Amino acid sequence: MSLGISTSWFGIRPLGAAALLDVLREAGVREAFVAAESARPLSAALGGGLREAGARVSGLEAPLEAVAARGSGLAVSLLSASTEVVRHALGAVAASVADARSLGCDLVVVRLGAIDVERGREREAELRAKLRLEGPSDDVTKIARELQHEVERRHDALLERACRALFAAMKSAPDMRFAVATPTSPLGFPSFATCCTLLDEFRGKPLGYWHDAAAARTLESLGLAPALAWSGEHAARAFGATMSDVAGSESRLPPGAGELDFKGLRETLPATIPVAIDVDARFGVRELQQAMSLLRSLGWG
Repeated sequence: MSLGISTSWFGIRPLGAAALLDVLREAGVREAFVAAESARPLSAALGGGLREAGARVSGLEAPLEAVAARGSGLAVSLLSASTEVVRHALGAVAASVADARSLGCDLVVVRLGAIDVERGREREAELRAKLRLEGPSDDVTKIARELQHEVERRHDALLERACRALFAAMKSAPDMRFAVATPTSPLGFPSFATCCTLLDEFRGKPLGYWHDAAAARTLESLGLAPALAWSGEHAARAFGATMSDVAGSESRLPPGAGELDFKGLRETLPATIPVAIDVDARFGVRELQQAMSLLRSLGWG
């Protein structure tokens, strides 16, 4: 199992090979995962600089949610009923495929995103505020399950749209692998129950699962599927994982700074997949080094 760093640590700053290599060197690793928030397009010199130094990129996340958040003027979602919206989203995936190829990487991670329902964002914001103020509770779980029910009752239509879009992405890039990431919201697709169905639709195809440890733990704190259920149930199809810790409603902490069970997580994930530490840009190299030490002590890297 290889151990690396997610470029989320740089925030939205443009990625330069020298700066990235400095961080990898100080952390004692030679592998990076390109996060969705990293500024695109990537520097043309980035791949060459990494290869010259003997470093590699384990995976690259398509910035679908990031593009939508920046207000591009058109919604970006592979789950949309609109052909034009899906076409735009597939264009973002295609750009990520080109970036991945330039880095010598064959894996693009796709976060399918949250569905659009009446007052969905408001209801989720209220849910997060309630969790932050009160902690896990029956009321929090009730609201989270009501939101997730919105996803489950649209299961057939969402599954069909996701499959159609993912097949289109694979057809246009037969040399690449794709992975669906753990959703970050109770309105996210696929839900835990649906993820198995989605992966089964692509059995024998180059589609796998990317485990987001913090996202899985956050969903558990809302009263949804246990975090280790995500990593355990989909372990055989796992292509990699991002590791960050969670404390209450705060996420993207360095591993060891919160409440996540990394020992249990280590026991559920395959030993062969790449793992990248994914922490907020406010933390320094020292925190990255401490997180690396913790994960190595548990058998990662």
